[in-house]
Amino acid sequence: MICRVWRGWTRREDAEAYQAVIHHQVIPDIEALCLEGFQLIDLMRRDIDGENGPETEFSTLMWFSSIEAVKAFLPQGHDLAYVPEEALGLLTRFDKTAAHYEVLDHRQQPIRR
Repeated sequence: MICRVWRGWTRREDAEAYQAVIHHQVIPDIEALCLEGFQLIDLMRRDIDGENGPETEFSTLMWFSSIEAVKAFLPQGHDLAYVPEEALGLLTRFDKTAAHYEVLDHRQQPIRR
């Protein structure tokens, strides 16, 4: 399993708008591709005092079955950032590339009744 990690930053006042674009457009668009090997996407956020003052940092974790599945998602360069135009205007800065990690251990807590 491969975890693709990427980060982008917004001004605090743009954080809700950016999150809405990701939730309502970007994630559904990725899911609609029905990519073989794509498993899920996580979106995380935190407020920080960044290099540009108060910011909100967003991180995405995309889970794939293999690096080949990641390459199918972005055949023009699987390390490149995926930032659709709708989201680009709300970011103050972002990682130009994503990091890919081989997942060595991934566990879910058992449901206890």
